[in-house]
Amino acid sequence: MIKKKPSFRRKEQFHCSTECNKYFLTYLRSNLNGNYAIRCPNCDHLHYRSIKNGLVTDDRRNDMKDQLDIIEGMASTISDIPHDLDKVNLRSITPSAVKSSWLKEISINAN
Repeated sequence: MIKKKPSFRRKEQFHCSTECNKYFLTYLRSNLNGNYAIRCPNCDHLHYRSIKNGLVTDDRRNDMKDQLDIIEGMASTISDIPHDLDKVNLRSITPSAVKSSWLKEISINAN
């Protein structure tokens, strides 16, 4: 008997910078592998991503080629600012410059 590894869910944050400029979260399962489209719950823009073991890779795609499924973003998480950085994986949301400027803004506002 083949024993399957248990899968788990983790939050992934996306920034819809080309359309509505909103942030949103979705859950990805650890057993997701392949090409997926993540739909922005605010404007329906599709974010094409390659996912390996439930983690969004650095590969970006711009078409439906070999797409396995569409993953819906959670409408309840639409936000004008990024979500809590400590609880969300940031690898796939925005360019480093945006992340660092937002972090600087937080540290300035904390003082």
